[in-house]
Amino acid sequence: MLTLYLWVSGIVRIQSILSRIFLLFLPYCLGSGLVHLMHNELMADSDPTMNTNLYVNPFSMTLIDDRFLAMLLIGFIALIITYILNLDIRLPNCFYKISPPETSIDRDVMEERHRILYSNEINHDILEAKNLTKCFRRVTG
Repeated sequence: MLTLYLWVSGIVRIQSILSRIFLLFLPYCLGSGLVHLMHNELMADSDPTMNTNLYVNPFSMTLIDDRFLAMLLIGFIALIITYILNLDIRLPNCFYKISPPETSIDRDVMEERHRILYSNEINHDILEAKNLTKCFRRVTG
């Protein structure tokens, strides 16, 4: 958008700074890379009419190298952050106290367990899961 106002002094420098800052955002990297590829293709299509050679090979890293590198680095950092968040991290005991596992069972769970295991009546259940317990995980593991 700032290229429309190139006649204003200093706008090229501001555009250069903003384009480097916006490389932190993956949609900008992808969009500006596609715009550069499209611009290169349009210049290649206009070569026969202007008798100039402005075409740059799109497979060379000179055209979209900084955008490709930024997308690669940000994607790798996001992968590492996601992996770290999915780890089972246990903090040292000085930060929290480990409570003993709760052995009390709810009344409805006991009734259902008794109905499944010890009842002689005919069960019309489609699915039976015997000796099933549930364990709740804390945020810290």
